[in-house]
Amino acid sequence: MLKQWLEGFGGRHGRSGSATSGRVRAPGALALAVAATLLGASAAHAGDREQARRIHDRLAGVPPTDAVLDLMTADIAGGNPVAAANRAMEHRAFYDVTHGRIEMQLVSLAQQNARVGRTSISFERGEAITTEYSYKYEIDEFERLATSAGFVPRRVWTDEARLFSVHYLAASAG
Repeated sequence: MLKQWLEGFGGRHGRSGSATSGRVRAPGALALAVAATLLGASAAHAGDREQARRIHDRLAGVPPTDAVLDLMTADIAGGNPVAAANRAMEHRAFYDVTHGRIEMQLVSLAQQNARVGRTSISFERGEAITTEYSYKYEIDEFERLATSAGFVPRRVWTDEARLFSVHYLAASAG
């Protein structure tokens, strides 16, 4: 699933790779968790269309259009609640060439208030909040960054194309 999610950004994912821009749907794992939770709680009491409506209302905060509800209902009837949940959620993702990172944002589909504990936060329709910065580094860039933070690079594992790496770092003695 990670490979499919990364492929959603297209091409190479390092600083020297191509910059991509566009809208992507929420990662499948999140959608699956949300859909499974919502469907698991309502499956005994609601048909496919009502389940689709509940998922959309819960995720988007606004009622779905008939066209979206029809598509979501077909997804659920076809045994694909993840696809249904993805239709109700929008993420904006783009590659920021200047900072060498992918930025992820959630966009409010309606004017709404969200509560966090006792705090109410208002969102205007179309207002975006940044949910993630995913920085991209070449191996030597990352090792320089780690060294400047007091770590000693010990080992690096990469995929065959060297587009993804895992680094083993140790704390410096100094």
